[in-house]
Amino acid sequence: MDTKNLTQKKIPEVKPIQEKIFNFQEFVNRSSPKGQPVQITEEVFDYFLGVLPPVSMGKTIKLNGKMQYTSFEFAEGWEYTTAFWEINNKFYAQQTNRLNKC
Repeated sequence: MDTKNLTQKKIPEVKPIQEKIFNFQEFVNRSSPKGQPVQITEEVFDYFLGVLPPVSMGKTIKLNGKMQYTSFEFAEGWEYTTAFWEINNKFYAQQTNRLNKC
């Protein structure tokens, strides 16, 4: 693995269901608990899985009033987690109302 470019690595472009998202903050805003899941690329899914250790893996949590199996949850500290999952080779993410108490 090339460790020289880790600090320069950009977050891959996120593609929601209907339009493109161009930055991380917009991704977080779009995947908020009040919003709907956003469709992302497999590259984005893999990026978030690999950038930090997951907060959880393989849990079923409540999102938008329904139970959803998640592949993993991501958080960078004391913040709400973002859940990631895959259905039929399509990848999704949504911020949860679950606080990561690191």
